[in-house]
Amino acid sequence: MWKYSFPLPFTSLFNPLPSAMRAFLILSVLLWGSSLASGQKITIPNPSLPNCNPQGVLIPNAQYFMQSSLDKDRYNQQMILQEVNNYELQRQNNQQQIDIDRALRDIDEALAPKGSSNARIKYDFPINTSSGKIHFQNAQREIMEMVQLKSPYDLKRAVYLTEFAYDNSLSYDLFSRQIGKLVEIIRLEMKQRKISPSDNIGKIMAIFKFMADTLTVRNPVLEKTITTYPKTYDFEDFYGMRDYHKMFVSKLIRTGKGQCHSLPLLFLILCQEIGAKAYLSTGPEHYYIKFMDKFGSLQNIELTNQMFTTDQFILQSGFIKAPAIKNRIYMDTLAMDKVILGTLNDLSNCYAKKYGYDDFVLQCADQVLKYDTRNILAHMHSANYFNLLWMKVQNQYDSLGVPKEEFRKDRQLAKIATTAIRYNRMIDDLGYAEMPPDLYAKWLNSLRNESMKQQHLDRKRLLTNMIEH
Repeated sequence: MWKYSFPLPFTSLFNPLPSAMRAFLILSVLLWGSSLASGQKITIPNPSLPNCNPQGVLIPNAQYFMQSSLDKDRYNQQMILQEVNNYELQRQNNQQQIDIDRALRDIDEALAPKGSSNARIKYDFPINTSSGKIHFQNAQREIMEMVQLKSPYDLKRAVYLTEFAYDNSLSYDLFSRQIGKLVEIIRLEMKQRKISPSDNIGKIMAIFKFMADTLTVRNPVLEKTITTYPKTYDFEDFYGMRDYHKMFVSKLIRTGKGQCHSLPLLFLILCQEIGAKAYLSTGPEHYYIKFMDKFGSLQNIELTNQMFTTDQFILQSGFIKAPAIKNRIYMDTLAMDKVILGTLNDLSNCYAKKYGYDDFVLQCADQVLKYDTRNILAHMHSANYFNLLWMKVQNQYDSLGVPKEEFRKDRQLAKIATTAIRYNRMIDDLGYAEMPPDLYAKWLNSLRNESMKQQHLDRKRLLTNMIEH
């Protein structure tokens, strides 16, 4: 599972401030901004609070979930597209949105004249002089070389770099050898089941069996039998609030337990190592796997419960908004280029967990958004940066006892505030919805009902029959 909740990181993968706090912050900044321009009154409409079940969200009924045919899947996709189109028409007619946009432009115009600022106020975060920062900078540089195609995509290396930056005791040689042993076991499984090495479905199913089942293979060279056990969900501190190593693939390999960040990443690393094609996909606070079957249909793998699922399971959470689907922040197929790019967000999470927010986090977010303008996690990091900076400057004024009517004239603070507004609004416009931990756990547990189990078995049987021997 991944979660955004400041100040502890996202699952902590660092999330933006909780939605209620962000709404309060936006409202405060908007009201504060109305008196920025001397002699000029700016009217700003109050922003609407987030709605967990807004109009335009497709919520299938319970009977629908008990059916697992491909026809229903296709029908659901058509319904999603219809909901997206309905949302877009509604948004175009939303006068309140237009009023907010106009108000923000008015603020920008009011801030155009140059003004002086209080010399005692610091408008940035302290520079991190820790010796450990160099590991984050090296990781950032090496990952960016992959993003810029200066070096091949290597998810194993990119994941290791983010984890090593946080914990310098990790060894790449050891990590690489461990991955190599897992790959060898999967290849032995394919060989003893006579699965074609060029069959993508066969490779995906072999990896899934390694992750989800007890697997026994015979190593003819060593003349010994090797048994591995299912990789299970770690329910203890799965947000990594007390121990951030809970987020790491290296921890998953060592203990056999992970969560929805580390489990899909390990699956994709194994896919890349044996040449299988699969995708990362996201739901509310969640990662899972997608791949194409022999009929050209996308199938889902839910590794938290080792099951094959449908898109209906993700929609069942109730936190999928129409704009999130339209903007492709949920349920999209993220190929290796986007997965590698996303490790920069993981690097920011590790950095913020270890050192807090500063310009390094913003720099990583800017690099991600340069290549993926709708990357919701990068927008969240940027929003956090400016939200916190705005509060930091205001707290300095409060500690100096400066009256609010005085610091409201500070144009540097106003610029930070309007930037915070834009990023927070971007997060909401993209369709992000924060899923509370208790509802997330309840949603995951819904996989245990009999209809979901039967759906899993039906899809597993269908996919098994597609394997080439």
